[in-house]
Amino acid sequence: MTPILSYLRDTLRKLADTTFEPPLEFQRAHRLGLKSQNGKDRPRPIIACFLRHGQALQLLQISRTEGPLRLDPLEIRLSADFSKETADRLRAFLSLRPRLHHLDVKCGLFEPARMWITKNGESQTFYDPEDLKTFLEGLHDPTQPIESATQPLQDAQN
Repeated sequence: MTPILSYLRDTLRKLADTTFEPPLEFQRAHRLGLKSQNGKDRPRPIIACFLRHGQALQLLQISRTEGPLRLDPLEIRLSADFSKETADRLRAFLSLRPRLHHLDVKCGLFEPARMWITKNGESQTFYDPEDLKTFLEGLHDPTQPIESATQPLQDAQN
């Protein structure tokens, strides 16, 4: 493991004050900019690609809820590197998770914004949240009468 990868793994685990199962792993990481000539410039940013997207989301959530991570005297800032379109798709998929869980459908996210679902042992991957909404409209909710299972998702949520 390269020094920057082990530094990231150890530092983020300590700063987030949590253990990750499985442990934090990265696909790659590198620093931006040139090395300081005089040693007095501010630290260079590190760009890292997580092996597990869920761990990146977990760290972002910790950073949002508990405030910036601190490595005295430095403030560690975390941000997702998604285009607006990708972030919007991801947000739309995440908004559908409560409905999926209610219908007893297992689900997960693939990077950057794809959702897989498993219902009755059959798996399917969705690239567009609208396609997933259409699929959900066809599923029967066992807690509702059959006729209401076909109503649009927007109406069912209200």
